[in-house]
Amino acid sequence: MINNKLSNQKGFTLIEMIITIGVVSVGIVGAFIAVQQGIIAVDYANSRFTAALLAQEGVEIIKNIRDTNLLEYNYISTSIAWNEDLRTGDFEVQYTDPRLINPILTQPACSPSCSPDGLRLLKKSTTAFYNYNTGDDSRFKRVVHIESPNNDQMDATITVYWQKRGGGYYSISLLQHLYNWW
Repeated sequence: MINNKLSNQKGFTLIEMIITIGVVSVGIVGAFIAVQQGIIAVDYANSRFTAALLAQEGVEIIKNIRDTNLLEYNYISTSIAWNEDLRTGDFEVQYTDPRLINPILTQPACSPSCSPDGLRLLKKSTTAFYNYNTGDDSRFKRVVHIESPNNDQMDATITVYWQKRGGGYYSISLLQHLYNWW
């Protein structure tokens, strides 16, 4: 009588258990990979956004120099050229202090043709201000390349680089045309 009850009961066989464990394992691994790819995508988007803002800051610094020259031309001396302190080549640009309006253009050691490896990392200060002097190294490098196709125009290409996982660089570039409009 005991043998009849045991033989009538149904249960999982070993093969069914192995298949179930395999299906569940594939689902868990798939979910883990999806989460990992999502984290990588968010990190890339965050870095690209920051790089775009750093490139835009580079444009604003160059325009600030040109506009300051205009103000000095109109109110201080008519001998100030529209492109004073702007010359052709590769430059690192920064504001030394966010409260001051005087930006600094310096030629990097790698000039005249800088690769990302030859550039310095921007530093992020405790006040979240990017510069080359104080703070912790960020993952970003910025270079401004200025060309002058004629006497009344300068073209500034601002490129920001950041390291890829596994080597190489991502980059974002902005082109700003500056004209002698006075």
